[in-house]
Amino acid sequence: MAEPPAASRTGKALLAALLLALAVSATFAAAVGNGFVNYDDDVYVTENVHLRQGLGPAGVAWAFSSSMASNWHPLTWLSHMLDYQLYGLRPWGHHLTSVVLHVGNALLVFALLLRLTGAMGRALVVAAIFGLHPLHVQSVAWVAERKDVLCALFFLLSLWAYAGYARHAGGRRKLSYGLSLLWFALGLLAKPMLVTLPAVLLLLDYWPLLRWQTMGVRRLLLEKVPFLLLSIASAIVTFCVQRAGGGMADLVQLPVGDRAQNLVVSYARYASKLLWPADLAVLYPFRGGWSPAEVIGSSLFLLAVTVAVVARRGRRPYLLVGWLWFVGMLVPVIGIVQVGQQTMADRYMYLPMLGLVLLATWGLVELAGERRRLARGLAVLAAGSTLGYALFTYREIGHWRDGETLFRRAVAVTGGSGTSHYKLGLALNEKGKLDEAYRELRLSLAAAPGSYAALAALGVVCKRQGKVDQAIAHLEAALGQNPGAAESHYQLGTALDKKGRFDEAIAAYERALGIDPGLADAHLGIGTVLGRKGRIPEAIARFERALAIDRANAPAYYNLGMAHAMLGDLEAAGAAFRKSLVLAPGNPDAHNNLGLVLVEQGRRGEAVAEFQEALRLKPSHERARHNLENVLGARPGARADDGHR
Repeated sequence: MAEPPAASRTGKALLAALLLALAVSATFAAAVGNGFVNYDDDVYVTENVHLRQGLGPAGVAWAFSSSMASNWHPLTWLSHMLDYQLYGLRPWGHHLTSVVLHVGNALLVFALLLRLTGAMGRALVVAAIFGLHPLHVQSVAWVAERKDVLCALFFLLSLWAYAGYARHAGGRRKLSYGLSLLWFALGLLAKPMLVTLPAVLLLLDYWPLLRWQTMGVRRLLLEKVPFLLLSIASAIVTFCVQRAGGGMADLVQLPVGDRAQNLVVSYARYASKLLWPADLAVLYPFRGGWSPAEVIGSSLFLLAVTVAVVARRGRRPYLLVGWLWFVGMLVPVIGIVQVGQQTMADRYMYLPMLGLVLLATWGLVELAGERRRLARGLAVLAAGSTLGYALFTYREIGHWRDGETLFRRAVAVTGGSGTSHYKLGLALNEKGKLDEAYRELRLSLAAAPGSYAALAALGVVCKRQGKVDQAIAHLEAALGQNPGAAESHYQLGTALDKKGRFDEAIAAYERALGIDPGLADAHLGIGTVLGRKGRIPEAIARFERALAIDRANAPAYYNLGMAHAMLGDLEAAGAAFRKSLVLAPGNPDAHNNLGLVLVEQGRRGEAVAEFQEALRLKPSHERARHNLENVLGARPGARADDGHR
């Protein structure tokens, strides 16, 4: 049969790419409506003051020198900085960037496989499953996992350039090689999991590039040396950073035998979740150990598949390539070196799953051969699978709406763990559901007795419940577990302040600053206590030090306004209140006190608007109501809300 004209083939490819982009965009669009979650999004975005430096020299220098979150991935930090400049802390923008990157990756998968194999239908199936699969929700809908979609972009670009290198000649060939190396370096700067890329290039040399048959293995290995050197450098940096950050479990915490059992079981679980993605969760915690049946069954599965693909490597080389792609790309995160608390994670399958999907797609098409009925049946199966995965994905995205929905799901799916109950407790605390938060944190403490994090969080919840003595007891117990926790010293200071133990509160704040000089809220706390003691100039100095660290600290601007008002500096007070309201427009007290400043300045019309806004935000705000009545009645006696924030 004659080949279709090149123009017709190009048109079909463009149409397929358009349909793929529309399908992936429509499925993941729901993520744009989600908020941030209280699991690493605070570290990466919402409470990361370094992002506010922007993409200037200071911000870039921090990105390349930071080991925050026990990782060195400067390109990821720069990506978050750019999003912050574009969207601030509006979550939709951060989610939109991740969705766009994922759509781009799905298109690159299609284009890459089409370039490598020429098999348009199969390339489209692999790309569609990649783009729509629920295992990718974690990488796309979780803002903190920007590194997954970002590093994948450069990984795929590196493979694209390498394909050009393998097939071009002359100067164009050298350019393609250089571009492949450049994209790989950028990918490592986004996430070091890409260290296995040199091995993936060797797999592509075996099939579909078929370079093993035309070139010696020695030559193929030599041309990978620059890639291998980048991988080694990245692995060394990552090991040092994660070990220094305390992210690695030692052999006492997780013995070699437990790691080996989890390794074989995890490979089998990853494969099963690819086929049937049920009961997905943000965290799959370690449990007491795997049963002998699970370990033996998983080991037999791995052995059987490996023997089968090796035996068929001659006639069906794609089976070996797909299987080794899956197994090899998971090596950095399979638990040989254990980082974090999870047995496995959906996000780790973002790129490794391509190997299994490729294996299955090419294998089933070859199985069908010329049998048209079977081919039609497989086409229906492929369409039904992608549609089913899309529906699973849409539902899974809803679980990422916020921290509460995310960790309620985790508790329901995994039976609960200390971390899941703890994170759910934090999310409930943020929503003001204090009794539920307290219960979840007690469950967390029961699952992990003596947990510093749970004790500290219980202290915060008790403080908000008005149980200040219990709060102090919990925070002191937490600091007994972790005396170097600056945040807990700060929280203890706020509790002591509530009890009127001002000198002890200042001492607690100072201990926090001794551990973390960049803790702006500790300066704010000291300034608040000094204000209560009538030492207003010293309080102002502390508020200004807090703002020098964090220019977006709305409570610091509010308290600065109160302090200037107490000294009679109305211009400075008004300016501070206005800056506070730019950052936190929903603060009725700031509107009320700005109104009082405007009254003193004779700007009664503007003052009325501020009092009315305070009452709109909080109809029960009696001081704002009293002040509004006084201004409208032109009577003296307006009163300020003199409480510090």
